[in-house]
Amino acid sequence: MSSPEVAAQRVIGFDGSRAAVASLTGTETYSLELLRQLAELTEPGELRVYLNAETIPETLPTGPDYRLIPLPRLWTHARLAGEMAAAPPDLLFVPAHVIPPRHPKAVVTIHDVAFRTTPQVFSRLERTELDASTRWNVRAAEAIIAVSRVTRDDLIEHYGLDAGRIFVVPHGVDRRFRPSDPDAIAAVRQHFQLERPFLLAIGTLHQRKNFDGLIDAFEQVSDPLGEFDLVIAGQDGSAANDLRKRAAQSPRAGHIHFLGYIPGELLPGLLSAAELFILPSWYEGFGMPVLEAMACGTPVVAASTGALPETSGGAAELVPPDDPVAMAATIEQVLGDSNRKQALIERGRNRARIFTWERTAQMTLRVLRAVRDGHTLTDDSLGWLDASLMFKHRDAERNR
Repeated sequence: MSSPEVAAQRVIGFDGSRAAVASLTGTETYSLELLRQLAELTEPGELRVYLNAETIPETLPTGPDYRLIPLPRLWTHARLAGEMAAAPPDLLFVPAHVIPPRHPKAVVTIHDVAFRTTPQVFSRLERTELDASTRWNVRAAEAIIAVSRVTRDDLIEHYGLDAGRIFVVPHGVDRRFRPSDPDAIAAVRQHFQLERPFLLAIGTLHQRKNFDGLIDAFEQVSDPLGEFDLVIAGQDGSAANDLRKRAAQSPRAGHIHFLGYIPGELLPGLLSAAELFILPSWYEGFGMPVLEAMACGTPVVAASTGALPETSGGAAELVPPDDPVAMAATIEQVLGDSNRKQALIERGRNRARIFTWERTAQMTLRVLRAVRDGHTLTDDSLGWLDASLMFKHRDAERNR
């Protein structure tokens, strides 16, 4: 039987459908890491998690009140909406999907609106579906969490939102991302059969990641001895077939490798083994892999668009994603100058230390509780945001 304190607790509902999937990409990782931290920060009985599952996956934390409500199709619109009508929490938080049509007070995280800022790399169907779901989310939510200031500004520009409804809460970096020891690096190299030094890119094989532009740049990198490989890791997306064809036709085809989806336990070793990490995306709402690479002691080259300058904070070399010649030149400069490479490594590790999932969860919980309880909250009152310099370049400048 529940204690009076637990019974009286005002409940925060959490859409855990994305946290419980087998293959985690960026938004799913965000959902899972946030859930793990919120399970530690909330009071007994305060956090209720809804899962489209028959059982609770072992990856999820103990503590929350789990509601298993499986349905093969239309889970959000039918099963979760039905649960909201029958037994609603005091607040529903949707960290990486769509608010159901029936819902109590709701807070939603919007990770980017790249389909509006770079429509050319999305199909018409993708643009239509993403725009419709985003319009619904921003209309239905009491408050919106944006993962970067760039995403916040995009929401204001493209959807006419009041800035007072949007709270900027960045992603974190898991503690497992740190420089791997030589044995772990050797094991990863052997696992993936990576014999030569390599440049690494990580992301779903989608047009927005600009991996075709990266292959263009790789072909222009001066490498007369054929020393370096290009490794692209990520699950198949809409551009997978075209990218593989493009790589097969490259004069450096034997040096381009696609590894597919990488389980989380192998990522730190793979990042640590790379000579350079590069994220050439046309647009990112945050760019989590940039910080993960930095935390592993790997120098980073990133596109100069979207939130990547904001996230990297001066600790990465930035290049225009539409200029493979400049991208190639920057890669050569970093790999050819040991002092420059070491400086990037040091600045990157200092930058990555700022971002933790504990801090992300603390800020998120402040937003959720304030909305649930009807309290006024301003972006500045989230605490430690400015002091941590999470969105400023001065922290990187101090470590140059």
